[in-house]
Amino acid sequence: ARAALAAWDFDGTAEGPAAAVFFVTYREAARLALEDELTPRLTAFFLSQRYATSPIDDWLANADNPVWDDRRSEAVETRADIVRAAFRRAVGWLGEHHGADPAGWRWGTLHAYRLRHLFGGREALAALFNLPEAPAFGGPDSIWKEHLDLGHAEHPFAPMAGPSARWLIDLGDPHHGAWVSSTGASGWPGSPHYGDQYPLWLRGELVPMLSDWAELERTAAGTLRLR
Repeated sequence: ARAALAAWDFDGTAEGPAAAVFFVTYREAARLALEDELTPRLTAFFLSQRYATSPIDDWLANADNPVWDDRRSEAVETRADIVRAAFRRAVGWLGEHHGADPAGWRWGTLHAYRLRHLFGGREALAALFNLPEAPAFGGPDSIWKEHLDLGHAEHPFAPMAGPSARWLIDLGDPHHGAWVSSTGASGWPGSPHYGDQYPLWLRGELVPMLSDWAELERTAAGTLRLR
């Protein structure tokens, strides 16, 4: 696990163990920093906030920040002490949940999309309404930004918020832009356009976005009438 981190190029790809080791260590460092000052419930509440990574990043930027000191011990702990302990806990957690061999750990397994319809919360309806689980990549500070719920008991690394749609517009030709939605143009699972953009969105691809009305009428595949 340490060798994987040493060789990491800092690209949060879904494959490989390095990003998984990093982000699990990151979470454990935050938990260790807080557990001598907050109850487990308050620690989980703090880590569940989508912008909790902002203060955590500030702590990590300062090796002597008081948050690193464990008030339960007589020694004065520093960032290095807590990060070493967090790394050991992270490796133990990954080994317990994802196998003993770090070569088999995948960031995309921990960091997976679970796009759920409003009606898909119950298990009996999940297959009808929810989109298939898919490996995610990136993280809180990447171009493909994903907020994490680090306080979640079961899925602390699953994206809780992120780029639901993307646009690419040439201002010299605004009528012929491109876009992609994380799901599709329809929110109704019975529609052929429910989830039809999901595979494209996962690959970072785009579809045409026309805004010239005459061209839209000429190329339209169908018409939606609201009554």
